[in-house]
Amino acid sequence: LQGSFFEQISKVRESLIIMLASVEVAIDFPDDAGEILFADQMLAQVHTELLAPLQHLLALADQGKVIREGVKAVIAGRPNVGKSSLLNALLREERALVTDIPGTTRDTIEELISVQGIPVHLIDTAGIREHTEAVEGLGIERAKQKMEQADIVLLVLDASQGLTGQDQELIHWLDNKKRIIILNKIDLAAPDLLERLSREFADEIQVHLAAKHGTGMDTLLEALQKMIRGTGDLDEQLSCAPNLRHTLILEKALSACEQLKETLRAGEPADLLAVDLQSILDHLSDIVGITTTEDVLDAVFSRFCIGK
Repeated sequence: LQGSFFEQISKVRESLIIMLASVEVAIDFPDDAGEILFADQMLAQVHTELLAPLQHLLALADQGKVIREGVKAVIAGRPNVGKSSLLNALLREERALVTDIPGTTRDTIEELISVQGIPVHLIDTAGIREHTEAVEGLGIERAKQKMEQADIVLLVLDASQGLTGQDQELIHWLDNKKRIIILNKIDLAAPDLLERLSREFADEIQVHLAAKHGTGMDTLLEALQKMIRGTGDLDEQLSCAPNLRHTLILEKALSACEQLKETLRAGEPADLLAVDLQSILDHLSDIVGITTTEDVLDAVFSRFCIGK
């Protein structure tokens, strides 16, 4: 009740209370209603003081889920591009077997790391390629399922070999996923080939690595952190992110705001406006546990020269 989320809800409540006070006065003094209520002005207030802040808080709900539950980051690519080496480098331990034999990883390997306090579920997958063995085939199918479920895909490419047909297919298949392009094995790549690959993905987030030697890992963690955080401020998200109960109530409050807009546009009488405003206040009270009757009365007597 003293946190940032409460403060933001309180600002919306204050605006609502002032609006409701005006409407209540207009109901009690109908002859002066035209001088008290201005539909256009109230509509503007609904947009800027109610809808905008409530929509902002709802937008933080997804980030709140990320902060509480973490994100799924799948390491994907064709065989032998260095996926398991990348997992080991991120974990700083030899968790996955690394060999020169294609198809060594046949099932998913899942581990957890923390990126600026946010849990990241790392999932190493089998290399995507045409296969002849049943067990490897099952691993590849599971890898595809994990990629579909991923929040972020770390798409690993072998910078020493350039793009292959399998790479191109995988890149196309992951077009609609949030992804970081990882050009791995830069220690073995010819400079002109690395530059050409870099230009190929100029419009995407890309990181140059030598995962086997741990080169470029700080850059990858920074890119991962930025992708998780998005454009928002993480401190604000940590303090304001609604939980599921808050989110459901905020959605009801937003729906009531839309109803208020319709009532204003239709030129309905003040008593109907009061019903809509009270409905929004009731929803927000469900979050903060504060009733509004005395607040509205205080606003009436402090803003209008009546009952003196």
